[in-house]
Amino acid sequence: MMYDWKTVAETRFLVIPLSHNGTAELDREQAKLSNSRSGKRGYIDKDFTNVEKLLDYNDIEANILEAEKKESLGGAKLHEWIDSLVTQFYTIQDTCYVQTVSKPSQSVSCTMSLLDSCQAIPWSSRFPDRKSSIGNVNSTSGRLER
Repeated sequence: MMYDWKTVAETRFLVIPLSHNGTAELDREQAKLSNSRSGKRGYIDKDFTNVEKLLDYNDIEANILEAEKKESLGGAKLHEWIDSLVTQFYTIQDTCYVQTVSKPSQSVSCTMSLLDSCQAIPWSSRFPDRKSSIGNVNSTSGRLER
């Protein structure tokens, strides 16, 4: 946001390269086609040079070169790139696992750390929420029972 041609607020947002189509992982060629700037498919074909100068963007050419180098990544290298982008924007403070039939215990050992079931962690959306449980209706008062 600008006021009197000075930046007063700025928003950053993360755009992640495409690595899957539905549940299927993209192969290297599909990933390159989806993440490529070549042909500028889907991009507005306008010259923003003056806006970039106004906003004092200095590393545009370096960023374009890096993007062109990484647009052909696939498989493990693509996932490493995505992970590095995510860690620039987010900090993971805690983790848990979703309990399935194959993991019936309350905790599981995973790569040198102990993970708790998401159903046992209060911050998880899988944690039981008493307020969202609707019980029987009391026939006398008409109130919900928990």
